[in-house]
Amino acid sequence: ILLNLDPTMSTSVLQDLFSGSLAGGAGCILGHPLDTIKVRMQANPAQFPTLAQSITRTLAHEGVKGLFKGLAPPLGSIAIYQAVCFA
Repeated sequence: ILLNLDPTMSTSVLQDLFSGSLAGGAGCILGHPLDTIKVRMQANPAQFPTLAQSITRTLAHEGVKGLFKGLAPPLGSIAIYQAVCFA
């Protein structure tokens, strides 16, 4: 059962699902580079000792693509999860 507290606002479930998946995807895309750097710092502290060095080394060796490695699985799952929560 959908609870619509404001009778003047009518949105369809499809619009809510789309909005939720868009918001979840945007959050994932924005946060993923820092998560990638965090994981690299945890896994190999000798090679990636500080945040600044981790970012510069990743960009130097892999380019911007390196910051978004492994984005597809969390992007797909968080988009679905947020769509359901938002609707």
